[in-house]
Amino acid sequence: MAKLNRLVLAAALITTFAGQALSADMLRQPAEPRIGAPEQAQEWGTGWYLRGDIGVSREQAPAFFPGGMPGFDGKQLTLGSVSVGAGYKLNNWFRMDMTYDYRQRIKNSADSAAFDCPVEIRGLNDPVTGNPVGVYAVNNQCVARQAAKLTRQALLTNAYFDLGTWAGVTPYIGAGVGVAHGRVRATDDWIDQASGTHYGPTLTLPGGYPVVWMDAFGNPVPPGVSNFGVQDRRAGLNRTRINFAWAGMAGFAINVSPNAQIDFG
Repeated sequence: MAKLNRLVLAAALITTFAGQALSADMLRQPAEPRIGAPEQAQEWGTGWYLRGDIGVSREQAPAFFPGGMPGFDGKQLTLGSVSVGAGYKLNNWFRMDMTYDYRQRIKNSADSAAFDCPVEIRGLNDPVTGNPVGVYAVNNQCVARQAAKLTRQALLTNAYFDLGTWAGVTPYIGAGVGVAHGRVRATDDWIDQASGTHYGPTLTLPGGYPVVWMDAFGNPVPPGVSNFGVQDRRAGLNRTRINFAWAGMAGFAINVSPNAQIDFG
């Protein structure tokens, strides 16, 4: 946590310039008599500070789809985060701030193993009599292509107890509460491997054939198609959620100037 007390610096400059102007005026003209008690210097805002943080987290990859993304679900990820904030130091022992935290986006894409996907339904005739005996599916090879992105951010109000300062080092503990915002955008699409394009044929039964499923050699097989018409197997997810968020903190700050610290927490 780097603290930069800009208000204190500005007040010091203003005080210095005002004193120089008064000295110059005193050389040009006699001072007028002053009535009443002398004005006292007023300080304000000396406890305000700004902070900026960068961090690293170790997280488990989430499950975006039923069945999972190959090689991704449950994988350990090393991710970065950044945050900015502002706060006020009430005394040498207690301070509070508000921070906005943005975590590195989690994203992945993967293809499933190849599987049969019907592109046409044809009729099958008895090789001896030539009579219609059933139908069969002409298959290509497809993969299920999945892609997902997850973003997370949080807004927290934090309180810290500083545990004294030794040789410019101040250890502390703290806690915070707030809200977390998450958004997931995901797609799941069937891709025809032969063409590399979206799988979306229109499947219809040939007229005059009984709906008896066979392979191309006339052997009975399970039904090859359950839904006819346009085969659009695309699915999408776009969901936002806001949850309660909390944090626990511990670390130490190192003084690098009268108005700045480097914080390791």
